[in-house]
Amino acid sequence: MFEHDPTLGVSRPLTNPRVSIGIPLYNEAKFLRPALEALISQDFTNVEFIISDNASTDDTAEICADFAQRDPRIRYFRNAQGIGAIANFNRVFELARGEYFMWASGHDLWSPGYVSAALQILDADPSVVLCSPRKAKIDAEGNVIRVIPNRIDTRSMENDPVGRLNLFLWAGPHAYTIYGVLRSSALRTTGLFRPVYGPDLVLMAELSLAGCMAQMFDEFHYARYNRDAVETYTDSIERYRRGFFAEADRPRRWFPFWRFAGQLIRLPFRRDLSVTQKFGTIGTVLVSLTRQRKMLMRELLRLGGK
Repeated sequence: MFEHDPTLGVSRPLTNPRVSIGIPLYNEAKFLRPALEALISQDFTNVEFIISDNASTDDTAEICADFAQRDPRIRYFRNAQGIGAIANFNRVFELARGEYFMWASGHDLWSPGYVSAALQILDADPSVVLCSPRKAKIDAEGNVIRVIPNRIDTRSMENDPVGRLNLFLWAGPHAYTIYGVLRSSALRTTGLFRPVYGPDLVLMAELSLAGCMAQMFDEFHYARYNRDAVETYTDSIERYRRGFFAEADRPRRWFPFWRFAGQLIRLPFRRDLSVTQKFGTIGTVLVSLTRQRKMLMRELLRLGGK
């Protein structure tokens, strides 16, 4: 059997990759070459790379085509028009065939043993649904600015979904944790990325109810801060509104924090939990949302036109 990639005009034999790495892109040409080099240089090689280019207007397409010609593990797709970041993140997983899955950006870097170290943990413990590395923030030149503390490891709570959720919601910070290596079978039981301000946080909260999260400490995800200016709250919300949705689907009035709260409250009803666990989950979510009370109130004032 062969798969035809109309973008490149080539056919490649289907393989059975152990790991799928999904790379949703939009105008990432500036740092894309070193990012792709770091990914294809992983010491674990039974990997497919799924690139979904969301109708980029810079040199992203040319760079991706060049890498796809060099490495047959790369499957490159280009959207004819922008579908929004949320749909594009979901699309790369929907195209994945691996037992494990990982999202990757077009501007970050990864240590060479990143994937193989995660697989050692995931293969050894079926209760683990997400294995996350250490995180370091880097600048435009790739210099480490600071190491981001991660404290989310719930392997001691295998039979306690409410406890796992509580630790996830309160441990923080959660920046970039979703870029760990995930168990595809667990990810398929979730709603993936939803149209809220923190879709990665909602997804990870749901995954914490599905199974354990593990931490590896000897491998790094180097996350590059990719914006030049400090944003106001209003600018940040507008950037997410424009980036998350296709132009035709953008809501005119968007209340992202209330959507975020609503999605978290619905989570226990989407999982196979006991009645006690459902009530415990709702209580945990409501208490955690007290930290967002200022943002929630701000959106209510907007609704009232104030």
